[in-house]
Formats: sequence, C-alpha cells, structure tokens
Amino acid sequence: MKIYKYFLSLLLVPLLLPLFTTKTNAAEFHFKSYTLKQEETVKDDVYAFGDAVVIDGVIDGDLIVLASNIKINGTVTGDIYILGSTATVDANIYGNTIILANNTSLKGILAQNIYMASTYVNYDAQAGKDVLSVSGENNFKGSIGDDLRAYSIRATIDSTVNGDLILLGQEYTVSEEKVSNNIYYNSTLNTIAREQGVDLDNGLKIDTSVVQKSLENNWSFISLKALVGFVGFALVGLLLLTLTPVKNVELQRKITGSLDEFLKSLVVGFVAFLLLPFPLFVLMITIVGFPVALLVAGILFFAMYFGRVWVELSLGKELLELFGIKGYRPYRSFLVGRVLTVGINFIPVVKSFYNTIISFVALGALIRMKKEYYSIAQEEAKKYTKKSKKVEKK
Repeated sequence: MKIYKYFLSLLLVPLLLPLFTTKTNAAEFHFKSYTLKQEETVKDDVYAFGDAVVIDGVIDGDLIVLASNIKINGTVTGDIYILGSTATVDANIYGNTIILANNTSLKGILAQNIYMASTYVNYDAQAGKDVLSVSGENNFKGSIGDDLRAYSIRATIDSTVNGDLILLGQEYTVSEEKVSNNIYYNSTLNTIAREQGVDLDNGLKIDTSVVQKSLENNWSFISLKALVGFVGFALVGLLLLTLTPVKNVELQRKITGSLDEFLKSLVVGFVAFLLLPFPLFVLMITIVGFPVALLVAGILFFAMYFGRVWVELSLGKELLELFGIKGYRPYRSFLVGRVLTVGINFIPVVKSFYNTIISFVALGALIRMKKEYYSIAQEEAKKYTKKSKKVEKK
C-alpha cells in the first residue's frame, strides 16, 4: 500500500497540481471510497480515488476525483475535476467545473466555466460563465451566464443563454427566444463559410493516410502517445488492484502460477473468443436478447481489455523475482508489467502478437476463476441441502 500511495502521489502531483490548481494549499489523498459529511470542512485540495465519492461538506480548495460513482452536494471554493462513470453535481462551485463521465447531471450554482464530455448530459444549473459540452445526448435547462457551445447527436436546449449559442448536432430542439445573442447551427456555419468561398461539406478534404504516416514517423508524437497510454491505464489498473485484493492473488496463480496454468488460460480465452460471437449475434437480432447481448459483450470487452491489468501484474512479479525481489508487491509488480507492455509496443511486429496473447490470457484467467467460484458455490449448496435433509429426518 505504501508503494501505491507513493506512486500516485509522485504521479498525480506533477501532472495535475501545476496544470489545474491556482493555490498553494496542502493536499488530502483518499485511495478508497470517501465521504465528506455535511458538517465537515476540509481546508486543503482533495484527491479522491475509489469506487464511490460523496462530498456533502465544504472543501476550501480544489477537488480532483477519479471514481465510478460521484456525488457532489456541498461547496467547493476552487476548481473541480471529475473522471468517472456517473457524476451528479448539486453544489456551489466557486471555480471551474471539468467533467469526463458516462452520465452527467448538473444542478446548483457553478460560478465559473463548465467543460464536460459525457455520453448523457442533464443540465439544470446556474453557470456564471461559458459552458462547453460534448455529448451523445443532452438536455439543457437552467441558465448560462455567457456562451453555450454544445456538440452532440441529439440536443434539447431550453436554457436561458446570456451569450451566443453554438449548436452542432444532427437532431435538436431549441427555445430560441431564451438566447440573448446569436445562434449558430450547422447550416449557419456552412452559410458563413460559403460566403467566404469555402464549402465545409465538400471543399475541405484531407489526405488522412499522409497525416497518419507523418504521425507514425514522428517520435515526439509516439513518445507522447506512449506516455498518455501508460499514465491512463496505470491509474485504472491501480484502482482495479485496490478494489480486488483477493482476486489479484487468484488471477496471478492462473496466469503465471506455472506454465500449465498460463497455457490453460490462453487456450480457454482463445476458445471463448471464437465461440462467443455467434451466440451474441443470435441474441442481438432478438428484442428480448439484445440487452443481454450488450451486457455479455461489455463483460467480454472488460475481460479482454482491463483484464490485461492482472496479466501485467503477473508478468511484472516474474520480472521482479528474476532480479531477486520477492514477496507480494502488487502495485510495484503492475507498474513493472506496465513498463514492459509500453516497451514492447514500440516493436512493430511483436506488439500485435503480444497484445493478442495477453488479451486471450486475461479472458481465460477470468473465466477459469469464475468457474472455480461457481464450483465452490455448488459444493456449498450440496452440503447445505444434505444438512437440511438430515434436520428434516430428525
């Protein structure tokens, strides 16, 4: 745990503090589910990483959250930075609000600018300045102090906008009488461009293959991409390892416990990958089975992509033991495995083979672990049934 906290402190302070904070306050770090009660006040910047984060009290500083479920109902005097699955804000925020989430709901008084990227956005807040929203679907009510820039597939704008409205999307409904200044739709921007001799639909064509080749040969771009990939996946991996301490050991045994264990996980993962697509397709073409297919597909994606965390943990442990460093060190092992993966991804031919193998192994190890849990549950059920029958006979 000390290694984990040290790594995150070392990693997040240089990355987030200089970029986002404007104060020189100290900081509080929380590495599991965290709740700040209504009667509590924290006079520091708060960094919270866990499954659930609830802020009902007062934070006199900035708030940075990486969690699955996030609820902010209190007061934050600084900026807030949210990365999670569900973000619900009904608070007084004196600084800027930055959100990256799947489902976002905003209420309360947000005094400065709001920047958010989310699949679904429900906005019913009072923003002091500009609002920038990138989403699949949004529903805006409340008020916006200055400009609203909304980019989405489906949009409903019923907010009072005291500045301009720039709305780019396929389907939209707008209460135009509530917008004080100009409104710019897709068609509006196309008209302005044509007046300047530019056809946005047909006139601007970029040879993407040339751009792609240029980027592929640009080592600055490659290094930046590798660094971003390392940091992003490392944060997710450290969070998963913290939430699943028991599974870490069990999965590690099924991956690098022995050569047989590794091969079994590889074969099971490969077979599952071959067999699952057909039943998924059958489910998807039925109304009843479609939600189930989506759920199974999501689980399959999670197992093959995020399951790589446990493969990298196992490989990192093996590398550490090669250098005489033994013992249970999950966070250090994972980081070593993460470095190994990033390094191999610089090798053109090997990287595809390596990534495919570890994805299959991750899937197979997770399936084998779940099967083992199922077998244990069946044995316990049989024992319970036998005991029940004995009691009835007596």
